Amino acid sequence: QVVSCLLSLKVEDETSEGKINDDSKNNERTDGNVYKAKKPKDLYPLYSPPKVESKNNNKPSSKSTVERKRGSLNIKSRSQSTLYIQKTPHANNVTTMENTIKSFPTTKLCMSGNKLGYQGIDAFINKSSDSLRMLKYLDISSNSIGPKGCQAFARALRCDKGASPSLLEYLNLSNNKMGDKSVQLLCRYIARFTLQLKTLILDNNLIAQRGATGLSTTMARLKQLKHLSIKGNQIAHEGAATLGGGLAKNKSLTYLDVSYNALGKCEDRRSTHSWARGLRKHKNLLHLIFSYNLFDYEDCRILADGLSKNNILLGIHFDGNEGQINARGHII
Repeated sequence: QVVSCLLSLKVEDETSEGKINDDSKNNERTDGNVYKAKKPKDLYPLYSPPKVESKNNNKPSSKSTVERKRGSLNIKSRSQSTLYIQKTPHANNVTTMENTIKSFPTTKLCMSGNKLGYQGIDAFINKSSDSLRMLKYLDISSNSIGPKGCQAFARALRCDKGASPSLLEYLNLSNNKMGDKSVQLLCRYIARFTLQLKTLILDNNLIAQRGATGLSTTMARLKQLKHLSIKGNQIAHEGAATLGGGLAKNKSLTYLDVSYNALGKCEDRRSTHSWARGLRKHKNLLHLIFSYNLFDYEDCRILADGLSKNNILLGIHFDGNEGQINARGHII
């Protein structure tokens, strides 16, 4: 019995070895390579690692056309109604900018500091005149558009009879060197076609007598104008007197900045008397900046007399003149 058991075990070992040899022969290829036996899958794995996507995935991106244009023009959108365009080339991407504005619904447009120049602003206005009428906020400051660019922008504000008027409420054209005569033309069109304008900024634009005359008309006609800034210009003599008369006719301004001009430089102090009369009559002005306007002591006395009957004004800046502001806010 013992011998029979040993013989049966030996037969079983030989049959198992024969099966293994047969499997290895079946796995051999004609080229001599041998396949490795696959491990059976675990029916109940304890842990399955997450799938990691390859970094070199060259699938096409699903960005929309508007997003691609934002990337090419460095457009920053802070809300669905605001479009900020920064560091745009001169006139090369004007068409792309115009298409972006059409595809991106906006009521606010900021193109400050793009160095568009006359050619850039002229091409942009010609292709986007209809879109510009729908804007409420427009900032084209620091673009060096010059006198010709100012005239082109002024003509873009015109609208035919029956056409929808401009909805513009905020306009910033500062630091553009537009010139005296061009600003006069601009103010003429602003007073006629942008009746809803509330904020106008024309700092550092070489405005003198003609531009001051146009600003006086604008101040008298715009009934909703609240904020006016014309600092850093060349307003003096008759232009300064005319501008003071425009303040007397205005009833809506709450903020006025006329610093860094020469309002005190006028014969027979006509400018000072005009501004004193305007400050005496105005009932809504809350903040006034008169700094650096060459006012002497006699001018200060005249202005103090006009302000003595104004109980509305809350703040006044008077640095750079011969007079001073005392603790009670009076000019001395």
